[in-house]
Formats: sequence, structure tokens, C-alpha cells
Amino acid sequence: MDRQGREDRHSEGPRHRACLRLATRLALLLPGLLLPVLPPALATAPAQDNAVAALPVQASPGRTGANASFEALMRAGDQAMLRGDVSRARAIYQRAVSLDPQSSAACLSLGSTYDPNMLATIEARGGGLIDAAKAREWYERARALGHPAADRVLGRLP
Repeated sequence: MDRQGREDRHSEGPRHRACLRLATRLALLLPGLLLPVLPPALATAPAQDNAVAALPVQASPGRTGANASFEALMRAGDQAMLRGDVSRARAIYQRAVSLDPQSSAACLSLGSTYDPNMLATIEARGGGLIDAAKAREWYERARALGHPAADRVLGRLP
């Protein structure tokens, strides 16, 4: 509701609900990356999977200036996914992977842009986005780099 007691017209609807579902999934897969962009009610809600939510984000150590750029790219990719702009998110995550090829979080995020399960939860713009084989490839790379959620998302792929 706004200050005059009217219902906020942007708070309901299928796109809003799809964004909240995606934000919840991404927050569980990549804890810590989405919290700055989540709506306050969702950011403060108890985690659905405490074991996953408590896991640290996997980033390569020893990068200072590049680290800020990497984190900005990851946030921008997360925001593009929340908007349903999968093609843009994919391009941003690819830049993040090229900046830090040892980041399991970037690999997992890039895999999510191909994942049929993830894309089914949002109103993705653009055709031909789903590619389970590429999702599997990126998720396996994330697993090899030690991302704790990689096994779970790999197990859900068709």
C-alpha cells in the first residue's frame, strides 16, 4: 500500500510472482549475491533451506580491484535474471566468468541461464534460450570448482 492507503498496482500479478520465485531460487543457489537487490520482505524472510543459505559465495581469493568489478557484474546479471532478460544476464555472466574463470558462483549463474528448470520459473524474453546440455556443462564446471549447490541443480536437470 502507498501512503494514501491505496494498493500498490506493482505488487501483484504473474510477473511479480515469477520474479519473487526466481529471486528465492537464486538466493538459495547463490547466497549473498542477491540480497542487495531483493525486496525487503523477501530479503529478511527466513531461508527455505538453511543449509544452502548459510553457505558462502565461492569467489577466487586474491583479487582486489577486479573483485569489485566481478561482484558488480554478478549483481547486474542477477538483476537481469530478475527482470526476465536472460540473454543479457547470460552475456553479463559470461563476462564475469572471463574476469574470474575460477569462480564457481559465476559458472553456476551462467549455467542457470540455460537451465530449463530455472527458465520455466520466469517469463524469459527471447526464443531458443533453453539448452540443458550447456546448463549441465556449466554446472559441472561449478561442481569441479567446488560450488556446494552444483550437485543439487545437476540432479534436477532433465
